[in-house]
Amino acid sequence: YAAGDLLAAGIAAVSACALIAAARLIGLAGPRDRVSGLWLLAGGLAVGVIAATYQTVSDQSAQLVLTSGEQMIKPLLALDTTSLIAATVGAKMVAYGLSMAAGFRGGPYFPAMFAGAGAGAVAAALLAADPAAAVTAGIVAAVTYLAHANWKFTAILGLVIGFLVGGWQLAPVALVAAAIGRAIPRLDPPAKVAAK
Repeated sequence: YAAGDLLAAGIAAVSACALIAAARLIGLAGPRDRVSGLWLLAGGLAVGVIAATYQTVSDQSAQLVLTSGEQMIKPLLALDTTSLIAATVGAKMVAYGLSMAAGFRGGPYFPAMFAGAGAGAVAAALLAADPAAAVTAGIVAAVTYLAHANWKFTAILGLVIGFLVGGWQLAPVALVAAAIGRAIPRLDPPAKVAAK
């Protein structure tokens, strides 16, 4: 690997974790004890406005922002410009955070993988690096950041995802990205305090 490829992979890994933490921070803004119709309505409206604005400004499908992300990673990486990829990931993570704040629930892993892929594509483009290593690192770090499993499982998870995304040749990059994702403290909601 060239030094620029490894640097882009490291930046992608850290950036992916930061994007997820930001979305989770937005998600903490809503009520945690119960979901209200007003919060759901306001959250749905806010996400709809973000998606409609994104589609109008970017001339891209709102589905890039609205769906969970598993089917949208390839279309994300096929976007024309680095700034469009960055804007798409930013809009998606804000929409995801607002959805969590409003009380909508869904799995966090596909939006995280989307953010990781986007972080990798942007880092690789900015550093003129090979995107395969950076995209793989971003996705692996995103998943291991969320999983926050023990180190052994983190290594296994990193290898498996790295293989599925980038092949065996990227195993060392995937292991380092998994370690980065695991080492960064995960932003979790505060534990509920039991009433006395």
